[in-house]
Amino acid sequence: MSTTPSEPGQQAGYGAEQGTILALGVDTAVVRAALLENVGGHYRLAAWQNQPFRAEVGVVDQCAALLRTL
Repeated sequence: MSTTPSEPGQQAGYGAEQGTILALGVDTAVVRAALLENVGGHYRLAAWQNQPFRAEVGVVDQCAALLRTL
């Protein structure tokens, strides 16, 4: 991802695309997902979900299951 403006008036840096951000977090206790939407140039939390981490299930499968409920 480039951190320099590609069009006049575009801000440099991450988030300059004005899109939606999906954030995932995994630790030994919890798997989390957050959806951030850009509203008027500011990101706001649109959805949040978490579930307990299960060591017997793969991380990818846990993230996929969590995202299906988001």
